[in-house]
Amino acid sequence: MSSPTAEGGRTARRRRLSAIVQADLSGYVRLMEGGEDRTVSRLKSVRAEIWLPAVDAGGGRIVNIVGDSVLAEFSSAVAAVAAAIDIQERMARFNQALDEEQRLMFRIGLHLGEVIVDETETIFGDAVNVASRIQLMAEPGGIAASREIRDATHLLADCTFVDGGRHRARHVRRPLQIYHVHRRESVSGALARKMGVTLRRSALWGTITAVAVLLVGGGYLAFTTNLTAAVSTAALTLSAEQLEQALVERRRADALAAEKRQLEAQARQRADAEAEAKRRADVELENARQARQKAELELAQLKADIEARRRAEGGRDDQSAVIAQRAAEEAAQRKAEAEATSLREAEEAAAKKAEADAANKQQADQALAVATDRREQAEADARAAAAKTAPALPTLKEQAEAAERGLRLDATDRRRLQVALTSLGFDTRGDDGVLGPRSREMIANWQKARNQPSTGFVTKAQQQALLQDAAAALSKDDEQRKAKQDIPPVTEASAALPANPPESTDGLWRGTYECGRNGNFKPFTLKPEVRLKAGSGTWYTAYASSGNDNTLGISVAIDGTKVRVTRRTMSSGGSIASGAPPETTLFGWLESNAILASNNKCTMVLERDVAPVRPPVVSQPIPTAYDNHPSLPSPDGLWRGTYKCDQGLVTVRQRGAPFVIDLNLRLTNGSATWRTAGPSETNGYSFDVAVSVIRDIANIARTGLGSRVTLTGRYDGATISATGKERSSDRDCTLALTRS
Repeated sequence: MSSPTAEGGRTARRRRLSAIVQADLSGYVRLMEGGEDRTVSRLKSVRAEIWLPAVDAGGGRIVNIVGDSVLAEFSSAVAAVAAAIDIQERMARFNQALDEEQRLMFRIGLHLGEVIVDETETIFGDAVNVASRIQLMAEPGGIAASREIRDATHLLADCTFVDGGRHRARHVRRPLQIYHVHRRESVSGALARKMGVTLRRSALWGTITAVAVLLVGGGYLAFTTNLTAAVSTAALTLSAEQLEQALVERRRADALAAEKRQLEAQARQRADAEAEAKRRADVELENARQARQKAELELAQLKADIEARRRAEGGRDDQSAVIAQRAAEEAAQRKAEAEATSLREAEEAAAKKAEADAANKQQADQALAVATDRREQAEADARAAAAKTAPALPTLKEQAEAAERGLRLDATDRRRLQVALTSLGFDTRGDDGVLGPRSREMIANWQKARNQPSTGFVTKAQQQALLQDAAAALSKDDEQRKAKQDIPPVTEASAALPANPPESTDGLWRGTYECGRNGNFKPFTLKPEVRLKAGSGTWYTAYASSGNDNTLGISVAIDGTKVRVTRRTMSSGGSIASGAPPETTLFGWLESNAILASNNKCTMVLERDVAPVRPPVVSQPIPTAYDNHPSLPSPDGLWRGTYKCDQGLVTVRQRGAPFVIDLNLRLTNGSATWRTAGPSETNGYSFDVAVSVIRDIANIARTGLGSRVTLTGRYDGATISATGKERSSDRDCTLALTRS
């Protein structure tokens, strides 16, 4: 047998086909900001009382739980779909007792594919990544599935798959066909649940015709007063007789499709039975073949033994004993030959039975294919019949979007909507008068809270309701804006003061950097505070450790709306790698007062730390830094030189080796910062060296691992110099720069 270990001592990896369930909590950052202890307690309760029982009941297993993310594996796609539906239904009941802003709404993604399994039963591979991407396309509280899941389960699972279109996902080369999964229920039951009424058999024909319109058109008319005139005209063109005929045709087509599905199920059962019979016949045939081969081998051995004994007894005198011995041997040989003949006949009979079972299986497969074709044709006929008897009506979202366009909202109207939503607890993260993705999401959440369709677009009635509910907040906002308009204009002296434009990203940003959401390595969470200047900035950890994956610092760079995040780390084992250290890069975007970036393992979310803005104070012109030293030129420009530290009088182990850093800085407004490629022994484990010149004073700051040391020196117009002792290492250090 081959060894279970691969070359180099590594444990061999296994592959298998699995149904993957990837879930993530929507609004996790918002929930944690609203109450960390409460959110963590509820997450633990949900895992123990909902997730684990549902996954165990479906025969699956939890691979990993990290923060608000859950990764589960099933050997059956049908079981995975059923478990996902069960989990969302349990979560809906769990959330009924919670306020809207405190509800735990999971997005669940399903995919069927091949995974790699290591010795710890952790799963890897493209299928895990695809499931994670599909989860992002699910609605909060909803389920999204891939085409592979739909094709494997749509005939067996008790659910419906609604086409969600084709989507492009990051790091996935092919487009993903997405389906939204819902538990299967009758049409009348679905409509009653949406409309909040119970339909009875004695209901008026008017209700039945309304149901027909809803069924064929793909939506319901709960808010027809807000629709455009074109939609109302399309609905009125149908007579009661046409609607009744549409209902009759649809019922007839549904009945035919149900009959075809039943025939298909019966054909599938027969095909499965014939396949099982063929499998058993093949096993019997193989057993008979092995028994026959064993009997023939024993017969050949017996013949060889008899012949050997005959040759050995050829010289004996007792002929009677020889004759008796030969008779016994011949009897044993005849018996063995008879057994071999019987086994050959049994093998032939088993082969004939296997051939018959194979023919029966082929016939069953053909019958199943015919039944499937008939069922698909019946469903197509049902759709065609419905399309003939009623015109296609616009979807509910299209109707709402058309209604909002009819309102002709200007920038002021849109800004007031954002202010109203934020005051009611639906934070739009700004009131710039642009209804972007965040504002649309908050509109949908407000509509859902009022038991209205979550379209993300407002009608005339909804606009009036929003403004009425937030009348107090809107009045206060109007007063504040009027007060700002009454502020006297800025004088020429104050206008000359530098200020960041409104769209500047400069300032302090706070948030989280999380890794380990896909279960591929040890998870960790950082809370960076990055101060951006000219669109870039770096935050450093106090020290690198296993708790933060040996992280040294996180750099953020913004170009327009594009964001690039780089995390620098130490090498494994806690020692600094020579040269540039390992880096992890995230890409994302800038959204109003939020920075979002992620890859398949890590996610960073930063929010602007907004400080109150005060009007500038008009005063006398501010003197420049060199008014008292008219002989000194401005230090701005290119400077070259070194920053070096000696070894001192004690050992290298105690104080570190000497080092020299070559500097090349361009000072702007009297300051500049030079950054290393990465901390190492050759640069004293330094991150950067900052130089700041005010009048004739030079301030130098070097940032290293867990420390920041400063020197003070002089600027004479041609050179910048500083000498002193670093307290953290007790070394003598010198900086010397000259103009280039």
